[in-house]
Amino acid sequence: MSHFCVAVVTKDINKLKEILDPYSENLEVEPYIDEEGEESSYNPKSKWDWYEIGGRYNNRIVVDKTNKNVVEGGGFGLSMDLSNNVEGEPNLKRVNGARIKDIHFDKMGGNYDEAIRYWELVVEGKEPQNDKEKEMIRWNLYKPEYYIEQYGTKEKYAKQKSMFSTWALVDEKDWYEQGEKGWFAMSDATQDSRTSFVDKFQEYINSPEHQDEYMIIVDCHI
Repeated sequence: MSHFCVAVVTKDINKLKEILDPYSENLEVEPYIDEEGEESSYNPKSKWDWYEIGGRYNNRIVVDKTNKNVVEGGGFGLSMDLSNNVEGEPNLKRVNGARIKDIHFDKMGGNYDEAIRYWELVVEGKEPQNDKEKEMIRWNLYKPEYYIEQYGTKEKYAKQKSMFSTWALVDEKDWYEQGEKGWFAMSDATQDSRTSFVDKFQEYINSPEHQDEYMIIVDCHI
């Protein structure tokens, strides 16, 4: 079973369910012949079996503290669940959704230098120099080969980690993703598919046509 972060983009926040429903694993479709030659009513577009606004990715979006036109609430109280305060930024707050033009994306990415150091520790095998660095790699589940295959170089890895992005983005037109998610956090993402998605995500959020639309963070499960 896997959780993954999805950005739902819509002009009307009340249409979130309508946008996500076509990708439900629970949706039965007209019978068709599948790849194995069997009749099936399983939704071939399925991406999730349940979802929650925020969830494990609660409060990822940063906006002005005075902004009331936002989506708040949600969260599971887990380690990835952030408070609604922005450290060192008393005039900002964290929420689960807002108009794209109101979002401070520059306050939402990771730290480039920390990503570089993480690569050096995990991929290059350098020794941690303090407790903070030991904690950085404590929960690493992947071998060095995984990072090289998926990101290429530590500079590319750090660049992607320093920019805010999600695993997938869905709007009223289509579903876009880094790769197909499967059980136990496995996916078919590649270095090219990750780079392509991140580039498209940045192009999308900077496009004038999307500035008045809402971006809502959803925790999808499959």
